[in-house]
Amino acid sequence: MHGWTLDKLWNLNYNNMPVSDGQPKPSGRLVAYSTSALFVKDVKFEFDEAKSHFESNKEALSGSGGANYALFNASGSYSKNSEVINRSASVSGKTLKIDGMQLIGYINNLIPKSPDTNPEIKPEDFV
Repeated sequence: MHGWTLDKLWNLNYNNMPVSDGQPKPSGRLVAYSTSALFVKDVKFEFDEAKSHFESNKEALSGSGGANYALFNASGSYSKNSEVINRSASVSGKTLKIDGMQLIGYINNLIPKSPDTNPEIKPEDFV
């Protein structure tokens, strides 16, 4: 859409920053929007040092502050409205297991250069 532009109020509030500059590493006020969320459930790690690693981190895993393995939340207590969510991890042999579903990321669409106003349209032609 080449028939629109940003108004003076946008430029005053956002220091002439575009919605998106459309570059390979874009900058702007809204360079992408999420189209999908990535979830995992009942994560299992299998590695030789699982038990020793778990034991060395047991104190952190038992606290309510929480602990993580990579990008997975392994333990902790969280409340949302009246619901309390408890996460826990366990180990058996070479397997570290983290129960429950977790959000681990998003898939985003990049916004092209925006606005990308047609240079033939004069500023006074905009409403």
